[in-house]
Amino acid sequence: MTETQQIFIKNLRRIRNTTGQSQSSVAEKCGLSANYIAGLESGRRFPSPATIDKLCVALEIRPYELFYDPMKDFQPIDAGNAQYVVKQYIKRRLEELIKELD
Repeated sequence: MTETQQIFIKNLRRIRNTTGQSQSSVAEKCGLSANYIAGLESGRRFPSPATIDKLCVALEIRPYELFYDPMKDFQPIDAGNAQYVVKQYIKRRLEELIKELD
């Protein structure tokens, strides 16, 4: 199974559960069988572009939401760097406020 399939499966299941829909209700809205949706969520099947469109309509989402992995963009904050950035922001803001007072 590819990384894209794993991300798709995780997002499909999460979005479906978050919206409070069963596999059967999503299947019905898409004109598919509940077994097909179960196959998507188990990784036995992968949808065509037309099926992705149907899923997006049923779940009221944009297509990228099925393939986006927020953890790929996650960058742990270096505490030392964060402290430096905050100090620079405060310093710059204080300078701006002092100029406004003059």
